[in-house]
Amino acid sequence: MVLGEAQILGQVKTSYEISKQSNKLDNTLDRFFQTAFRVAKSVRSNTDIGKNPVSIANSAVQLSKQIFGQLSSQDILMIGAGSTSELLLRYLTKHPYHHLSVCNRSINNALRLAKQFNTNAFEMEQLPARIQDFDLIFTATSSQTPVVDYKTVKQALKIRKHRPMVIIDLGIPRDVDPKVKKLDDVFYYAVDDLQKVISKNLQNRQQSAQQATKIIEAEAELFDYWLNAQQHTQLIHSFQKETAIIRKQSLDKAISKLNNGMDAEEVLFFLANNLTKKLNHTPVKAIRSAIESGDITTIEKITSLFNLDNNSNKSTDHNNDT
Repeated sequence: MVLGEAQILGQVKTSYEISKQSNKLDNTLDRFFQTAFRVAKSVRSNTDIGKNPVSIANSAVQLSKQIFGQLSSQDILMIGAGSTSELLLRYLTKHPYHHLSVCNRSINNALRLAKQFNTNAFEMEQLPARIQDFDLIFTATSSQTPVVDYKTVKQALKIRKHRPMVIIDLGIPRDVDPKVKKLDDVFYYAVDDLQKVISKNLQNRQQSAQQATKIIEAEAELFDYWLNAQQHTQLIHSFQKETAIIRKQSLDKAISKLNNGMDAEEVLFFLANNLTKKLNHTPVKAIRSAIESGDITTIEKITSLFNLDNNSNKSTDHNNDT
């Protein structure tokens, strides 16, 4: 559903590994998946399809990085402990930061999330007294009214001696009173601001998808060529296996005749005749069928396949020489 998202590829790789360990993959499927993984890597390396975030949570983290450059010296607060908060923290923990705290109305949920990401937590009631400690604040609650008001942020800025504060509000409806935009030292971004970035990034991904399609089509053609070659090879193996069975059966009969005292020359004649008869059976049957039905195309293919024109000419030349 999200163009360029690598999550599905990760799921496919996991499924592949499980199937591989369980010996559920034949050579063709194994080659197929290995090709798919290699092509996916090529697409991500040679196009920009995965470079610009198109999810709200990831876009919020990327925006904060653009503002600060690096987050390694920033104290960060996550207000909210739901699924959006968890996803945002997953993206956030891929980058170094100075300190992280989780704040939530339910302390149990805050502690659960804090434990998951090895950080600390506190209740929403403590927010007015602690908000000044944070340089970067993310919010993602289900509250129907703002959890961060104008007065609280204004007071925090005074305590911070007007050191800038970045607030990225993912709440719908908003978690932060929009009037905080009026404060000089606050950089406030809401979901609408992120949606504009996402929309632009999606357009870039659409263009990259066209490049990706060309790479995939070229690689799919190469795989199809390999697959056809494998099928043809299997056809040859099947033919060789069938003729080997005929050879063994004829040879067993010949050896049996020798053991029963039949003259060696007669046995050789029997072996040659028996082999010729059995090897010719299927082709002759096909030729007869084609002649009887008037299938000129099949007759021409059989003539070419068994080189019958040249053999006929050689026979004629030999007779003439004689």
